[in-house]
Amino acid sequence: MDRGIIPTEFGQLRRMKMLGLALNSFGSIPRELFNISTLQVLSLVENAMSLSYVSISDNPLYGIIPASVRNLSSSLVEFTASGCKLNGSIPVQIGNLSRLTILAFDSNELSGNIPLSIKHLHKLQRLYLADNMLQGPIPEVVCHLYNLNFIKMDNNQFSGSIPICLGNISSLRYIFMYSNMLHSSIPSSLWDLKDLLNLDLSSNSFSGVLLEKVSNLGAAISIDLSMNQLAGPIPSTVGKLQNLANLALANNNLEGSIPVSMGSMISLVSLDLSHNNLSGSIPKSLEALQYLNYFNVSFNTLSGEIPSGGSFRNFTMDSFKGNKALCGIPRFHVPICLAVSDHRSKRKKIQKER
Repeated sequence: MDRGIIPTEFGQLRRMKMLGLALNSFGSIPRELFNISTLQVLSLVENAMSLSYVSISDNPLYGIIPASVRNLSSSLVEFTASGCKLNGSIPVQIGNLSRLTILAFDSNELSGNIPLSIKHLHKLQRLYLADNMLQGPIPEVVCHLYNLNFIKMDNNQFSGSIPICLGNISSLRYIFMYSNMLHSSIPSSLWDLKDLLNLDLSSNSFSGVLLEKVSNLGAAISIDLSMNQLAGPIPSTVGKLQNLANLALANNNLEGSIPVSMGSMISLVSLDLSHNNLSGSIPKSLEALQYLNYFNVSFNTLSGEIPSGGSFRNFTMDSFKGNKALCGIPRFHVPICLAVSDHRSKRKKIQKER
């Protein structure tokens, strides 16, 4: 295929079900591609009524998504246009593609708001809008997508709060909304998504406290709430998250002690509690976490002895720095604990007296 040219022969493929033009170097795809009245290059309606899949991802198209997108086949279930340098806004006509199960406009240069017409995409299962310049609030009509299991909106300029009704979409498995300008508290309804696997709301401005209901996310394997303004204690109920492999709560205003119950989080691989106001000691119960290979509690106000058994044998001083009252073995570059030091002094004194 010549670079930048779409063969007119495509127009003869009446029974075509899939169009894959991803990873090419088209300089542009004419709006006629989506316009039934001016169709000269490719017919997706008259000549391809069975068309179900369109992928034009990773082509430098440098254009807008035309309003004539509504003329795509009524059979279309997947439309992916990721990494195409598309600009402008998402047209309201996108709501006409009512059979879509996958819509991917991520990694473009789209701006403006999410059109309210998206509420008509009742069959949508995956929505990819990440890495754009989209803004405004996340509209409550997103909650009409009751078959949604994957929503990816990270690295945009969304503001406002997360719609409370999002917690009513029981099919949700993945929520990625990190690196936006979202604020207010995290809706308590999100903690009711018992089948949610991954929740990433990091790098926003969420406030409020972590609710005990967090334990409802029993299926979760990753929760990242770092780089927000969360306050209050870490609820002890977090220990019930025994499938969780990654927990990141760094760079918040959390206070209180590290729950002893965290020693029951048997699947933990990574735990980051750094840059908070946590106090008290590091629970020795964490030595039981045999899969833990990353641990960071630096820059808190922790005190007492650093555990040295289990996975703690592999950690370095970087896991604990910035806590002025911790003590432990020399390898952690902290003072030796007084109780240990006194015990050694007494033992040496007894030996001398003998």
